[in-house]
Amino acid sequence: MGDRAADKRAFLAQLRLTNAQVAVLKQDASSRSYDRVTTEGGASLVLMDVGQEGLASLDRFSRIGAHLIDIGLSAPRVLERDDTAGLALIEDFGDQRFADAPGDEGTLYGLAIDVLTHLQAAAPLSDLPICDVAHLAELAATAWDWYGDSEVRAQVAGLIHNLAYAIDLTPSCMMLRDYHAENLMWLPHQSGLKRAGLLDFQDAMLGHPAFDVVSLLQDARRDVPVAFEAEFCARFMAATDAAPALFQESYAALGAIRNLRILGVFARLSKQSGRTAYLKFCPRVWRYLQRDLSHPAFSELKQLVQRTLPEPTETHLKNLTQP
Repeated sequence: MGDRAADKRAFLAQLRLTNAQVAVLKQDASSRSYDRVTTEGGASLVLMDVGQEGLASLDRFSRIGAHLIDIGLSAPRVLERDDTAGLALIEDFGDQRFADAPGDEGTLYGLAIDVLTHLQAAAPLSDLPICDVAHLAELAATAWDWYGDSEVRAQVAGLIHNLAYAIDLTPSCMMLRDYHAENLMWLPHQSGLKRAGLLDFQDAMLGHPAFDVVSLLQDARRDVPVAFEAEFCARFMAATDAAPALFQESYAALGAIRNLRILGVFARLSKQSGRTAYLKFCPRVWRYLQRDLSHPAFSELKQLVQRTLPEPTETHLKNLTQP
């Protein structure tokens, strides 16, 4: 990729920001990286580095962000971009993520649920990739690719298809995929739904309404009390007129699929990139998974998990640090 620091300096120089201060921001689990750019006048912007291989992702970020803004939500605007260098200058939403914002958590989670109901009531952006049964099966199989035994993955697709026949997982709305407290920014200077700043939405798909709800309330990175989870599921069902029994089935099914994927992703980050910090979240994800699989409709998948995926004990997690 060459000298990225020089690429960044050249990009900022083109924008007459030669004297701006640049500070590295915390990196997420993706391959993107971010810097905060503070201009001489005190304005704060974010420099997003996607590389040339990430230009398609940047295109999606721009298009989906514009859609979210159009329907009355808060997403960072792309202000400038250099496709040759794979860099973009975007709005800065600050440092107050929902995960560590001051104030009442109930208010924050209530706002997050209200944003989802608003998003899902709007007509979805056209031409979104579809989170169909085949895609859900691939998500779940990630656990066997990296966390467990890869020879078992062939069985997963059939089980997920059986699950989809038993429970309606039909895609019907726009889903952001990684909708959780680390990707929601608290913007107290805004009003209404715009107080929630949305991040990491470039992989949005047409999916099931429960997917983003379970992403929010079964958060891999932080504990969400069971009573809290129930309260905000109820808030979502009331706002969308969802039938409780059907919603709870789809919520558990998508929770299981999503948590299987997360186990695999965290194992991959450790094995491939040496990013072992994510392994500490695996016990929490495992607990969510066991709770999701307790639903009677998921007995076959539960049995496969019990037979072929080890608990995230200290010994197993240590094995996941090996190349």
